[in-house]
Amino acid sequence: MKPLPQRNPLLIPVVLLAAVLAVRQGASAQEQTAGALRVQVIDKDWQVPLTEASVLLVELEKRATTGEDGGVLFEQIPFGTYSVLISRSGFERKLIRNVAVPPGSVQRLDVPLAAVYTEMDEFVVKDIDLAAGGGDVMLIDLKMNSAAAIDAVSADTIKRAGASDAAAALKLVSGTTIQDGKYAVVRGLPDRYVSSQLNGIRLPSADADKRAVQLDQFPASMIESLHVHKTFMPDQQGDASGGAVDIRLKRIPEKTVLAASAGVAYNDQITGRDMLSSRDGGVSYWGRAGGSLDRPFRVGETHQALSIPSVSAWNRRYSDEQKEERLASWALSDAQTRSFSSDYGSRYKEARPGTRWSVTAGDSMKLAEDVRIGALGTFSYKNDMTGYDSGKLHNRVVRQTPEGLTFGRPNFDSSAAEYTVERGRESVLWGGTAALGFESPWTDLGLTYTRSQATDYTVTRTVDDSLYDRDTGAGTLWRSQSLHYSERSTETLMLQAEHPWFFLPDEMPVFGWERLTFLPPVTDWSVSRNTARQYEPDRRLFNDVYNNGYWRGPSGGLYPLERRWRDIEESGWQYALNQKIPFRQWTGDEGYIKAGLFRDAVTRTYEQDTFNYEQGNVGSSFQGGPDDLWSDTFLTGYPVIDGPAGLQRGWHVAPGDTDIDYRGQQEIRAWYVMGDLPLTSFLSVMGGARVETTDISARMRPSKGVYDSNFSVLSIQTDQNGSEYVNKLRIGSDDELAEHTPDLDQRDVLPALGIKLSPADNLNLRLNWSKTIARPTFKELMPVEFKESAASATYFGNPRLKMSDVENYDVRIEFMPAQGQIWSASYFYKKLTDPIDMRAYNGYIEGEMFITPVNYPEGRIDGVELEVRQHLGDWVGWAKGLTAGANAAFMESEVTRPKAEYDSVKPFGGRRTRRMAGQPDHLLGLNLMYDIDAWGTSLGLFFTRRGDALVTGDSVNGDRYIPMIFENTVDTLDFNLSQKIYERWSLGFRVKNILDPDIEQEYRLEKGGEALRSSYKLGREYSLSLSCEW
Repeated sequence: MKPLPQRNPLLIPVVLLAAVLAVRQGASAQEQTAGALRVQVIDKDWQVPLTEASVLLVELEKRATTGEDGGVLFEQIPFGTYSVLISRSGFERKLIRNVAVPPGSVQRLDVPLAAVYTEMDEFVVKDIDLAAGGGDVMLIDLKMNSAAAIDAVSADTIKRAGASDAAAALKLVSGTTIQDGKYAVVRGLPDRYVSSQLNGIRLPSADADKRAVQLDQFPASMIESLHVHKTFMPDQQGDASGGAVDIRLKRIPEKTVLAASAGVAYNDQITGRDMLSSRDGGVSYWGRAGGSLDRPFRVGETHQALSIPSVSAWNRRYSDEQKEERLASWALSDAQTRSFSSDYGSRYKEARPGTRWSVTAGDSMKLAEDVRIGALGTFSYKNDMTGYDSGKLHNRVVRQTPEGLTFGRPNFDSSAAEYTVERGRESVLWGGTAALGFESPWTDLGLTYTRSQATDYTVTRTVDDSLYDRDTGAGTLWRSQSLHYSERSTETLMLQAEHPWFFLPDEMPVFGWERLTFLPPVTDWSVSRNTARQYEPDRRLFNDVYNNGYWRGPSGGLYPLERRWRDIEESGWQYALNQKIPFRQWTGDEGYIKAGLFRDAVTRTYEQDTFNYEQGNVGSSFQGGPDDLWSDTFLTGYPVIDGPAGLQRGWHVAPGDTDIDYRGQQEIRAWYVMGDLPLTSFLSVMGGARVETTDISARMRPSKGVYDSNFSVLSIQTDQNGSEYVNKLRIGSDDELAEHTPDLDQRDVLPALGIKLSPADNLNLRLNWSKTIARPTFKELMPVEFKESAASATYFGNPRLKMSDVENYDVRIEFMPAQGQIWSASYFYKKLTDPIDMRAYNGYIEGEMFITPVNYPEGRIDGVELEVRQHLGDWVGWAKGLTAGANAAFMESEVTRPKAEYDSVKPFGGRRTRRMAGQPDHLLGLNLMYDIDAWGTSLGLFFTRRGDALVTGDSVNGDRYIPMIFENTVDTLDFNLSQKIYERWSLGFRVKNILDPDIEQEYRLEKGGEALRSSYKLGREYSLSLSCEW
């Protein structure tokens, strides 16, 4: 893995950095009346040569572009004085007057150019052009010279590792990992403490569960580099407590770019075999349902069918009008029931190989000297079928017995507990970017549009036959089928600009004092419109129980069939304005003063409709064998509509009781002031403060539109023994519902201070301190309940959550022994007040588990990060072209339990503190990359390890203790081979997940002892690809 560093961004996201060609002067005797001028251009911040810088001799109208060593040579220049104009995209424009060129000699002019920074939102980096060659090398150079702790991974490394999307690429960065296959975890802090951006713009999220962005939506072909900023400064957003992840998109090329690739993938566990799906289910090629899964009507329009009277009452007491009313009611109920699809059971289909392809095209042209316009477009597509048939899912509780703490079923032998799991998944991921750019000495302007779509259809079947004897037919068998279709899309349109104040003098001494000189300021701004949507139409749960030869619905007031529609959309406008004033102080080093304004206004709309199937007078059970599917013959609607004597009513649609629609708004307003002051050539101080205001509010209403007797929200209650549990709270009015509505309005002052000490060349010591915050998400605040399947816990939000305060300390040392190599170590400590974490409860349904976020009193997380990247050829000659990289992070965390929780778990061995949820105890990455230039061969081997992490905390209900659930350590190993076969063609071969480990969760007791919670395998993926570049 190569966690590679980064620096602060320019407006058009990637800044070219390099080292370019120095040309020697030749002069002859007859040329003694002429001279020569050598101009050497370097990056003033990082002290490295700049390629592609334009150098103009104004009076002679001679122009040249710097080469690989950053220099140009003008020969045969008549002696005299000249004005020299130097410009470079993403850097200040500099005009140097009165440059004397003497006859018969070479005059040297060294010109340092300062980068123009675009610093928006949480992540602030200076981009580089990875396509200019050696992206990894340049990232390491930038890491050594950046003002804050930054890690990054280049497009080259992403390609070599075979990462297909941003989520997979993030695992290559030191101290980071991915939760649930899509959410960023930085330094052990989960998504709540991590901010995600696209080209520095905060991304929207329509995720139903988190405010975090689902990084698996962004194909790797769109990405130029991936940056992780691990220390906070005031020009970043205040909730980047763990870090900020910035996806930098490919920018306008310097020359014509045209590329395409295509490939196929095979999973050895599922491809060519039966995969769980459904009769009519699947994903279309473009991942769009096209309205075929839309609900027939809103839940509030559901007709409540009138009851069926007795035959005698029907004949004696009902008038003709009343009979017509009943018959019409039953007919309407039948019509509504039949308007739903009958596809609610699982079936098998053959799993096909996955396919993927991508195209990229771009070009630029000069409109005038130093004025350029260009465009770039990229699009990629992939689809996959994955699954497994031997997974496990166990529901366990612990009880005190004479033998000690003992694991058992939640309700002994009257509930399901040991499921075998089958799952099939079809997925489509596509995304594209279109960028237009205008670059000139007076302004750089970029317009970027990006659109991504991720669609998944997951069918799961769980069966518990552990208490069923297939030989005798005695006992009970439990089964659950889940059909889940999801479309996720993100759309961003961003306009970004930077304006160097080129009309001012290059140097402006303060009150004439040459030892403190202001340099031309730079203004940058951005405006973006962001939209995200997650559409989950017709999520079907079919639960049934088998005993005595019959399949029936589950007990406990549950329905055999439940259908749920969710539609979440988040949209908003974002604005940023930054003003930077650079200066040169008494030592000749440069610093800056910076101030800015920021506003992000987001609106989230959430609609949820749940439909249950109520029992009629026929079809209440199904006689068959233990492997028969009741869902195949489930009787719905009214086969016969007549009087009570002949009426046949099967299972019919009824509205759910707990659905809530809401419209939430979050507005973040901020201003900041900061500065970077170099005290000496080896010591600089950076600091400032950010004032940030957060306003989160929402309006809710029942999805049915009315408060009937069944409408309720979940609430945490305390029983007579002091144990907390979850109960349903009836709600009868807007005022009562408003008591469960969040309303956060808070203003925070967030200071930051950083020190950078460079006691020797290529050696840095960094010290950083800051205060940040963590906000609860809409999902965490809203009292909306959701259940993944019959075997999973029910989640609901907590409107009483508070924002968390985080105090951050970082120490980091870095050493770069040679170009493209890095050795670094860091220690970090974060103190959290009112941290938000998940807590598990038992509830009003026997054996049911609930999960909800709560504020814990306090917490902390600390750890050590190590990183090495070394060219092995520097040590042994035979290893030329072989590069090894390693990174590791070792972390500890804890939160202090609330007193009520501690008192309840103490008899079962619970401690006053426990680990934070979602925080792995260690992360490890190793990689070997071997380039054989003579053969055009590139090989890579990538190993990652994610240590175990807490999923949910423990809880007590009566005599039952639900232990903490942990994800066990997972090791992955990938291999990638790329071989040039012709000048423009390359063949790729990739193997992912070579080790194919068991993905396991387990219950753990703090006194010792564990039991399996879940287990499954993903299988190995083999893929071939062919690509071409023109």
